[in-house]
Amino acid sequence: MSPLTQRFHVLDAWRGIAALLVALERLQANGFFYSLPIVRNSYLFVDFFFVLSGFVIAHAYGAKLDGMKPAASFALRRFGRLWPLHMLLLSMFVAFEAVKLVLSLKGVAMDVPPFSGTSSPATILTNIALVHSLNLYEVLTWNQPSWSISNEFWTYLLFAAVCLVGARRLSLWSTMLSLGALLTLILVAPRGMDSTYDFGILRCIAGFFAGVVTQRLWQCAGSAVRARVMAWSAWLEPLMILAVILFVSAAGRGPLAFLAPFVFSAMVFVLAFESGPVSRLMTGRVFQALGAWSYSIYMVNYFVVLMVERLVNSAQRKLGTSLIETVAVNGQPKALYAFGPAGAMDAMALAYLAAVLALSFLTYTLCEAPARRFFNRLANRIDQGVTHDKLAGIRV
Repeated sequence: MSPLTQRFHVLDAWRGIAALLVALERLQANGFFYSLPIVRNSYLFVDFFFVLSGFVIAHAYGAKLDGMKPAASFALRRFGRLWPLHMLLLSMFVAFEAVKLVLSLKGVAMDVPPFSGTSSPATILTNIALVHSLNLYEVLTWNQPSWSISNEFWTYLLFAAVCLVGARRLSLWSTMLSLGALLTLILVAPRGMDSTYDFGILRCIAGFFAGVVTQRLWQCAGSAVRARVMAWSAWLEPLMILAVILFVSAAGRGPLAFLAPFVFSAMVFVLAFESGPVSRLMTGRVFQALGAWSYSIYMVNYFVVLMVERLVNSAQRKLGTSLIETVAVNGQPKALYAFGPAGAMDAMALAYLAAVLALSFLTYTLCEAPARRFFNRLANRIDQGVTHDKLAGIRV
C-alpha cells in the first residue's frame, strides 16, 4: 500500500483506547482503576488526539490545499466531522435543563437551578458557533469535552491558511507554530498543559502542528529508515507504548506535561508504520470499532457522568448518607464516589463505560456517520467544481 494512500487503522484504534481512558478518568470513582496514575492523568490523551489529528490531516490534505475551492471543501468536511455530533450533545444538555426547569416550576427541589452556572442560556450561541472555548469564559460550558472541538476546528482553518500561503515551507511553519504555541502556553497559562476554556487553543495548535511535522518526517523517511523501523518494530512498538504509559503516569499536571506533544509525536511516528505485534493486535474488530466510535466516546461521556451524578444524588437523599468522600489525589483534595470497597467502585466504572459505549454506538450510527456522509457529499460538489475548472484551464 502506498504511504500516500494508507489509512492508519492502528492509530485509529489507539484513539479509541485513549478516549476510553479519558472517559474513565471523568467518572472519578474511588476504586483500583482511578488509583492508577495513567487514569488520573489521562487528560493528557487529549494532546494525543491533537497530534494524531495533525498527522492524519497533513497526510490526507497537505498536498491538496492549493486553492480557495479545495480549502473550502476541506473546511466543510472538517465542519461536518465535528459540528453535528457537538450539536446533538448540546441539544441533549439543553433538553435536560428544560426538563429541570419544568420540574422546578412544579416545586421539585434542584441541586443546581436549571439554566444556571455552566449551563447558562447566554453560552448556547457561542457553543453553536464553536467559539465557546476561545477564552471567552472562565469555566467550561455545557458539554465540557467540547472545548477541544471548538479549538480543533479553528486550528483546522489555520492549517488550511498555512497551506495556502506557505505550502512549500509547511514543515518550517508547522515547527514554528507548534513551538511558539507551546512556549506561549508555558509563559502565560496558569494551569499549564491542563488549559481548556482559556488557553486551550495554544495547546491544540502545539499538538496539531507537532503532528503535521511528524507526518512530514514520516513521509520523507527514506527506505533505509523505514526498513530499520519495521525490522525493529517487534520491540520498538511495545517500548513506545511503555514510554507513553510511564510519561502520562509521571507527568500529572506539572512541568513535565509540556513534553506531551513530543512524546505523542514519537508514538504516532512509530505506530504509523503498522508493522509490529502491537499493530497486529490493534487491527482486531473490537479495537477498530473503538477507533470508529472514538469521537462519540469522547463527546458522550460527560452526559453519562451527569446522569450518574443525578442517580447518586438521588440515592444520597433517600438513604440519608453521603456516597462521596474527599481524598487526597496528587496532593490535592478531590471528591470521589465511594459507597463500597474498591471492587464495587470498579464495577460501577465498568458499568459506566458500558453505558458510554452503548450511547456512542447510537450517536455514531444515527448522527456522526450519516452527518459525515452528508457533508462529504456537499464537499464533493466543490471538488468536482475544482476538477471542472482545472480541465477548463481556469486557475483555482
